[in-house]
Amino acid sequence: MRSSTSRRPSQHLPNGLWYIVAGVVVMFVLYIAFGIPKSQTQNGDNFAASCQASLFEFHETLSEWLSGRKNVDGFKQSWERMRMDDDAVVIQPTGREVTGSEIRSTLQAMHGAAGIGFYTVPTKIVLRRVFPNSLLWSYVEEQHMPSSPTQIHATTALCEQGDTGVKWTYLHETKIEEQGESGSVRGK
Repeated sequence: MRSSTSRRPSQHLPNGLWYIVAGVVVMFVLYIAFGIPKSQTQNGDNFAASCQASLFEFHETLSEWLSGRKNVDGFKQSWERMRMDDDAVVIQPTGREVTGSEIRSTLQAMHGAAGIGFYTVPTKIVLRRVFPNSLLWSYVEEQHMPSSPTQIHATTALCEQGDTGVKWTYLHETKIEEQGESGSVRGK
């Protein structure tokens, strides 16, 4: 007659396989509970925070340079603070595609061109997609100039994890509206 004692699950699996199955189950439960493992997003929130901080620094540096508030001798440091890759693809609001190195050359020649009151700021920042070594962002860029309508652009940008930190490798700007001094908004 058959014994009425039940067998443990580990007795149904060959030696060692039980531990592998248990490990996979635990990993699956942790994945469900906590989402994407941080290693898949290069330190998770730290990578996203670095990209977002870099985005603000990019616009602050751009504002300082184009307004002339930044010393003309400091362009190399300004460019490094902007963290744009020389091979980056930038699609301007006009639809023209340029590289990061072309942007660098153009900006270097434009020191102070926008006037002392110029500043640009990113708003409505949204993290759209997370990839293993990059993050896709969208934001609204406001360009403020004294005595000119505020230029408002919708921007999509790719921030990548590089050997020396974050870098921007793709930007696509679309002009969406102008806002005059009276607050009235005109579409594109």
